[in-house]
Amino acid sequence: MLNQENNTHIDKYSNKETKILSRAESLQKRVGQRVGVGTQNNNTFIRSTVQLVLWLLAFVMSLTMLCCLSANKGDINRVDAVSPTAISTVAELKAVANNLSGSYYLANDITVTDSTWTPIGTSSSSAFTGIFDGNGHSITFTQTIHITSESGDACGGVFGYAGEATIENLGVNWAGTEEVSIMVGSETKSYTGLVVSSTSSASYAGGIAGLVSADIDPITINNCYNTGAVSAISTSNYACAGGIVGRFEPGPFGFPLIVNNCYNTGAVSAASISRYAYAGGIAGWFDSDGDDLSTISNCYNTGVISSSDCAGGIAGYGSAITISNCYNAGAVSVTSTDSSSDCAGGIAGYGSAITISNCYNTG
Repeated sequence: MLNQENNTHIDKYSNKETKILSRAESLQKRVGQRVGVGTQNNNTFIRSTVQLVLWLLAFVMSLTMLCCLSANKGDINRVDAVSPTAISTVAELKAVANNLSGSYYLANDITVTDSTWTPIGTSSSSAFTGIFDGNGHSITFTQTIHITSESGDACGGVFGYAGEATIENLGVNWAGTEEVSIMVGSETKSYTGLVVSSTSSASYAGGIAGLVSADIDPITINNCYNTGAVSAISTSNYACAGGIVGRFEPGPFGFPLIVNNCYNTGAVSAASISRYAYAGGIAGWFDSDGDDLSTISNCYNTGVISSSDCAGGIAGYGSAITISNCYNAGAVSVTSTDSSSDCAGGIAGYGSAITISNCYNTG
């Protein structure tokens, strides 16, 4: 049993090594192409640097596989690291933050009655990278949750910052009705549900996850939904809000985010005095940077979508992505007085190199 289990882990790390090496080679080719003719010395330096990085990555992965091999000789009574942990209480849900690479499932619906919530995963160095299976259950927040930052990015959702994770079969309802008043420019606005704001940097709000980034594996969000209001506000930088994901930021090797079979019925809004505000029924800001395109498929939105810059029924902003088999039935609006920056669309507000197929809008 242990031999089979450890072989699985070895295969997993071997596959990751292969993926990273493949991505690095692709990156090397793209860098070489962009440098152009007449920079042979620069090309040589870049190739040498990339090759050094590849050797270092291969060395680290080899050490990891050796550790897995040595585990065969370890304690046969150890706990299986991949065995999922059941979550049935709020305390157990919060405890996920103590092991961000673990595997979990909801044993029942959970109701959070506190007026504060610390998202699972709070930064790139403490991102959730495990497996979270809602198991068909939901998490309800009965009070308005305001997540704010005065010294950096503010990321809010059940998961604030997620890395190469799998999140599936989960429903979320940001049901709070207590109003939070925030000054945006010269106007004070009121928000309910999930409210994420920053006075010094960007704010990312998602019904499931605020900010998502894939470094060494694709990220999958599957069979999830949100039914509560989600808002992102920034007074100095980006504001991205999505019914499922606030923003997806590709990692250095360009692994994609796959969002499938998800829906949103809650109001989604984004506001920023710097004009960089994106709101979408599924994702606020969604893009790719690699050979594999990020995708949104089999999703829909019926919530009201509004932004001070760009708003879309499915995605507020998209770049090099695929949207397929989706529809929007919610109203979409932009409130900016600067017509040069306004962009609103039934499926995507603004985008570059987006492939849209079998989609429609009635909002």
